[in-house]
Amino acid sequence: MKPVRAEDALQGNAAGVTVVTSGSPGAKPTVLIRGIPSYSGTDPLVVIDGTFQTLDDLNALNPADIQSMSVLKDAAMTSIYGVKGGNGVIVVKTKSGSRNTKTKYSFDAYYGVQEVAKTMDVLNATEYAAILNEASVNSGGDLIFQDISGLGEGTDWQNEVLQAAPIQQYNFTASGGSDTSNFFTSVGYLSQEGVVYGGDKSFFDRLNLTANFTQDLNESTKLIINTSYANIQNAGLPENSITSVLSNALNFDPTIAPYDENGNLSTSDNI
Repeated sequence: MKPVRAEDALQGNAAGVTVVTSGSPGAKPTVLIRGIPSYSGTDPLVVIDGTFQTLDDLNALNPADIQSMSVLKDAAMTSIYGVKGGNGVIVVKTKSGSRNTKTKYSFDAYYGVQEVAKTMDVLNATEYAAILNEASVNSGGDLIFQDISGLGEGTDWQNEVLQAAPIQQYNFTASGGSDTSNFFTSVGYLSQEGVVYGGDKSFFDRLNLTANFTQDLNESTKLIINTSYANIQNAGLPENSITSVLSNALNFDPTIAPYDENGNLSTSDNI
């Protein structure tokens, strides 16, 4: 799968760099260089075409527009950036056109489906009811479920909240140059849904416009214009907490059916 964020391309490909993502569409990852954060936090400094940026700014950059990305880890190499480079530096150079080249156009499209490869093993309805009955009797109470033989497998709530989530990406570029100038322009669109609910509850949409232009003014002076625009819309669900959707799916009563006999969502007070 093509990277949604530029940092995703570093995962497993740069020695001494750890990239941890939460799994939410377009979520900002934790990037650790050398594994030891400084007093200023954990985020490394990001330099895009010579301009100081942050990981949040890197999210607005289309990975397809990146020509090269390098990671500076050694103290001697990061010292030129001062204290800001204490957590390491990610240096990004975006694409530019080639001199003496006719205008080239390119278009690429990508579509994929994201799925959870393996869910957690949980008790089915019969096993759940048997354990509750045993616990109740051992504590001096009555049976909670009088007949567990008809409960069957019940509901695995992970299957109810997890879905196959589409991801699609489209990029159009034009580049070229003359003896004294070169240019690169691109339009990119990315749409990713989350595997938890998805739709309007969990998604990440990004529209990118990029225009890079270089013009020789004389033998020693160049005019360089790098511009970019990003429109990002996203939504997410609570995660990594006891009240999150996945936590509730793992702990919710499997004896309750999510739908009634007519196929409508159950109106049980327990849901």
